Amino acid sequence: MKNLRYTLLVIVTASVWLVSCDKDCPTCPEPDDGRSQGRAYIAIPDGINGIYVIDLGTDSVVDSVKFGEDGGGIIRVTADGRFVLASATDDIFRVFDARDMSTVSTVPAFGLFELIRSDSAILGQYSDEFTVYSLPDLDTILHAQLPLRSTRYHYSESRREVYTLRGSDTLVAISVDSLVIVDQWLVRSGGVSQYYLNNFTIGSDGQLAYFAATGQSSALFITYNLETRQIVATHPINGPVGRIAVSPDGKEVWITDPWTSRTPWVSNGIWVFDGRTGQFKRTISLVGYLPGDPLEPLIARAIEFTPDGKNVIVGTGDYLTQRGTVLRISTLTNTVEKIYFPDFQRYPYDIAVGKKP
Repeated sequence: MKNLRYTLLVIVTASVWLVSCDKDCPTCPEPDDGRSQGRAYIAIPDGINGIYVIDLGTDSVVDSVKFGEDGGGIIRVTADGRFVLASATDDIFRVFDARDMSTVSTVPAFGLFELIRSDSAILGQYSDEFTVYSLPDLDTILHAQLPLRSTRYHYSESRREVYTLRGSDTLVAISVDSLVIVDQWLVRSGGVSQYYLNNFTIGSDGQLAYFAATGQSSALFITYNLETRQIVATHPINGPVGRIAVSPDGKEVWITDPWTSRTPWVSNGIWVFDGRTGQFKRTISLVGYLPGDPLEPLIARAIEFTPDGKNVIVGTGDYLTQRGTVLRISTLTNTVEKIYFPDFQRYPYDIAVGKKP
């Protein structure tokens, strides 16, 4: 009986300590929404001509690296967080050590690229040449010429294929093991044929593709099933269409609306769709954050989810004025929780989000 009373006393004491533990308690664990393990890499073509590194745990810029005459092009970070890849207009393809952003290796090449897991990357040059490089050494694994020139590539691990666009209405799959075209899809149906596919991404399971399409006076979001080769859903967007990001669990698709005061659109900031059905869910307004002009919306462009899916990192900016900033939006509250460059003197061209090295 004495032992039972002692056990109950310990349980009650521990319970009281847990209940009374608050954010000021030095021994209490800090709440963590997953950001403490993440980093964002921001490609900036103006001023720095390179990459800013943001620690998502502390919400602060912790490093930067300058390279080339016009750096800040396409960037990616490997899944393990060890390496950052960048392709800029100085015709040099680079690999950086994410721990200190020192250069690990370079190769003379310029173009758009995509990671293939953490051990290789495929780069498509504007001369129709495709090369698969090893990481981090950038040794050539495969090389081929393909009749393709695209604005974006996306890799599907489940299919071991890289996807890209050909023309205004065709999605193409390239095998990363042979560098040959293994499949293609004509994304047309009814009114969809009136639109030009200008951006896309692939779901993590490799079954669904999401397209941003532009017409003469309107835009369209398209959800497409690669297995059935059928359009699942379409939804009009009353603004230009920008980049697309899929949440890690595949439940939501976010697409930026890069509205400017020089285009005759009504800005809705960011559009959110159901990742399985393609149905519209909501918009997230970016009005009210620009200093001195509370009615002018921020111009959303690059967008990436954090690995845990609890936050979205968005690059905003006006290409003509080269002014912009980077936002962190909570997917739980759908609100902007952090503005990383409050002076709005940065123009983020691309964003990569990954683990801390």
